[in-house]
Formats: sequence, C-alpha cells, structure tokens
Amino acid sequence: MTHAKYGDLFTRFADKKDSKFFPDDARDIWSYAKENYLDIGVDFHEAMSNAAIDLSLNPSQVINAIASTKKGYSVVNSIWRLQRERARIQSQAKRFIETANEPKLIRGVKMIPSVWFEEKIFGHGTVTPFTHAGSNVYIPSRWGAFFKTQAGRINFSSEISISMKKICLISIAIL
Repeated sequence: MTHAKYGDLFTRFADKKDSKFFPDDARDIWSYAKENYLDIGVDFHEAMSNAAIDLSLNPSQVINAIASTKKGYSVVNSIWRLQRERARIQSQAKRFIETANEPKLIRGVKMIPSVWFEEKIFGHGTVTPFTHAGSNVYIPSRWGAFFKTQAGRINFSSEISISMKKICLISIAIL
C-alpha cells in the first residue's frame, strides 16, 4: 500500500455518510481495492471490507462506489456471480465426498424426498411472473423486463425438469 500514490484517498472520505460518489472517486476506490486486496487473492467480500476500513467508509459504500460506473457495475456483478458459482461447486464437492462411501441403496433412498419435491414444483417456473407481476403484461414500458424474466423462468423450469428426470433414472438404476 503506497500512501503517496493514493494521496488524499485516506482522508477524502473521512466524514462521508452517503453512498453517492463521483466517477473519479469510484475509479480511485476500485484501483485501491484491486491493487491492495483483489490482485493478491483476497476474497471480494473481505477486500471490500478491508478497503472500507482503510478509507474510513463502510463496505456498502465501497461496493456502491465501484458499482456507480457502468464498468464497475458489471465487474461487481461478475465477481458476485463467480463467488456464488465457486460456493456452489464447493458445496457439491463436499456433498460428493460425504456420500462417496455410502452404499448405493442408502443414496437412492435419500433421493426419494427430492424426487417428490421436484415432482411438486415441476412447471412452476412459469407461474411467478403472473402471480406476482401479472399487471406488467398491461404496461408496455415493462414488457422488455417482463418477457425477459419470463423466458428465464421457462429456461429454469426446463432445467429442473431435466434434473428431475435424471434423479428418477438414477433412483431406478440404484434400486
């Protein structure tokens, strides 16, 4: 961390209470967090917390500052997405390791509740937009977001039906 390079960055935000930042502020905060934390492998959440402490801000202000620019917004979203995917993969690996030595019969029996759950929610991916946002169908300015969301729900629903079929086939093969 080079104090000379960041000049007044350490004192600039000392009394800042809101989350509105100028583009130059956002760029400086991002550069600082990236160089001092992210580039050396620190987790995004921890990097934002540490940068906030260093800059006399709270983590929410740091994230809002970075996300206030279009490029920063896409970077923050990409990082959150990657971390969520990483956590999902770690969870799958942990579950695989925990169940690797279980007999096939036990694994098959444990799948039965998930098959029932999948069967009950099958096809419900298309319901939510109409039950929770149905009036958007009648507001042309919201059609873009509405139909984009609807298309995503249909895709999600078909992914669930594919996973349901796989679970059923695995259960039948095991039993």
